[in-house]
Formats: sequence, structure tokens, C-alpha cells
Amino acid sequence: METTQVDTRTGPGARAALLAFAAFVTLSAFVVFHHHRAGGVMTGRARTETDDTSHIEAAAVLGDHTVHSRARAFKDADVAAFMGHSEIDLTEARLAAGPGSIDVFVMFGQADVRVPSDWTVETGGLAVIGSIEGRTMDLETDPGKILKVDGLILFGELRILRGQ
Repeated sequence: METTQVDTRTGPGARAALLAFAAFVTLSAFVVFHHHRAGGVMTGRARTETDDTSHIEAAAVLGDHTVHSRARAFKDADVAAFMGHSEIDLTEARLAAGPGSIDVFVMFGQADVRVPSDWTVETGGLAVIGSIEGRTMDLETDPGKILKVDGLILFGELRILRGQ
């Protein structure tokens, strides 16, 4: 009696999947580092206070970065978190004329955006094995104070928090 072995493998295998995943993580790290040059990327723990900056950049790679703004005319922000936690606290800021905007990129991390309770927040974006949460309570918001938050969340979380 003759026996034959049948190869039942249907995909490229575990090694190819791990190699593709490593390439994806490396490319994502390069994008974060390239977009947020030295001084903008924080590793470890950092807290930044700003008074009159209309544009904010916050990035955390393997660490935590919190930016607390008291801007009198906030316009926009870029937030990135790669295996870390970025937070922008706008509870003491005022919006410039027209809607403000925040672009968020999270990979294996978390980003928090804190806003005053009277701001209207419009969220959008894409979450892949992650979430975009707009934690709101039934509060009166001002239709003239609009903040648009768009994000790309990969294996992480974006939270919109109101008030303190």
C-alpha cells in the first residue's frame, strides 16, 4: 500500500504574516517620526502648556504626551500616538472664528481630546480593531462652537471627553 502526503496549507504561512506585520509596524513608525520631527515626538512622560498657539502638534511614541492649551483663537491640531498616549486639553481654550479641527492617528495606543462642555463636537474617521468614543452627556452646546475631529485608529482608541 502506498501513502501520499497532501499539502493542505491554504495561505502564505505564519512567517510571511509575521514579516508583513513587522513591515507594517516599521512603516507606521516611520510615518509618525517623519511627520512629527524632533521636538514634536515625545517618549517617556511630557506635559506641554501653551497660551496663544492656534495650531497644536502632540505626538507620543512609547510614552505619554499631554498638551494643555489656553489659546484664545484655537484653529487646529495634529495628534499622534504610536504605542503611547497623547492628550490635548482644550478646556480652557477658545475657538477661532469658524470651526476648529483635529486630525488624529493612533496605532497601538490611545488619544484623548478634552473639550469644554459647551462645544459641539463632530467626529469622523476610521477605527480598525479600535474605537472612536465621543463621551457626551446631555449638555447644552453652542452651535457656533464647532470642533471637527477626524481620526485613523489602528488597534487603539480615540476618546472625546467633555469638561474637566
